[in-house]
Amino acid sequence: MRAGNQMRLRRLLLFCIAAVAALFAAKVGASEAEAHLYPVRNRGSWGYVNPYGEEVIPCQWVECGEFRGSGYALVRTHEGDYGIIRTDGSYAVYPIAQAADSENGTYYGGKDTGVDWLLDPTGTKLAFFDVESGFLSDYVFDVYTDRWFDGECSTLLRVSYDGKQYGYVDRQTGAEEIPCLFSGVNCTGFHNGFAYEYLTDTGEYVIVRTDGTFLSLQEGVHPIEGAMFEDGLIVVQDDQTGLYGYCNTEGLCVIEPQYEDALSFHERYASVCLEGKWGHIDTSGKMDGPACFDEAYALVGGRLRAWTARRCSSICKERFTKHGRMIFGLWTALSCRKGSRFINATDIWG
Repeated sequence: MRAGNQMRLRRLLLFCIAAVAALFAAKVGASEAEAHLYPVRNRGSWGYVNPYGEEVIPCQWVECGEFRGSGYALVRTHEGDYGIIRTDGSYAVYPIAQAADSENGTYYGGKDTGVDWLLDPTGTKLAFFDVESGFLSDYVFDVYTDRWFDGECSTLLRVSYDGKQYGYVDRQTGAEEIPCLFSGVNCTGFHNGFAYEYLTDTGEYVIVRTDGTFLSLQEGVHPIEGAMFEDGLIVVQDDQTGLYGYCNTEGLCVIEPQYEDALSFHERYASVCLEGKWGHIDTSGKMDGPACFDEAYALVGGRLRAWTARRCSSICKERFTKHGRMIFGLWTALSCRKGSRFINATDIWG
């Protein structure tokens, strides 16, 4: 009898623990949901509602953006002024002559790690507002400063005071970390701890570290615009032949320029073009099977989807490398598209 009572008590205790855990999880989930606010329009003005449709910040602006970072959103009043508000509706910065948080639907530096760019009333100088820390810089930067950067990998923001020379400041403090020694376009900034730049004084491309030190890139090659260091490698182009290869973080070409076109590495593989056909290589430069696709592609989760003639293929990387041949999931008799979307080949053969 005593053993039976102990068993019932244990079951009751376990039930109580499970109930408390479920209640706690539900409260946490509810609080997290309530923390999200969404723009909504009512009678010609914009405001914010919570996930339950309840108005949290009254509709009062002609435009309003999503909340980003630590809870900041860009809004514009009916009078034409911009402002940056907090989740309680109060202004963190106001008024602002002009401002932008994104371009073509893409946030500057990422939704939760980027900045808003602010323009002064004269239209000649920029400031930035960091959506993570809430730091607001002075209006000291040139209007032609590159506004794009990778905010997810670094707090360093590429800026220019005169529109000619570029350096880096910490977007969360405004402190200058790397002097303005560089020129040219760079729409990525630091990525995975490195950036490439054109050093004005010496007229050479260099690889820059976050501590401000830099190394010369191997002579005779240059990085392509928009390239980033992935898996410790960056795409470069030969100055003479125009062919593409890859340099490491020491500035050395570890995969010599030999491809007609090439993409950055992703998950330790990169798509490259040879004789008009695309295939992929690993970080050692080894070609993983023949180049036979008509368009570039990327491996995601060990799988890829690519075009060859009028045929769409989805390939499991393990099968591909094990057998050394292409395994086609869809045949010409099957439509490669369903409306405007690709058919998922796993629906065909798993």
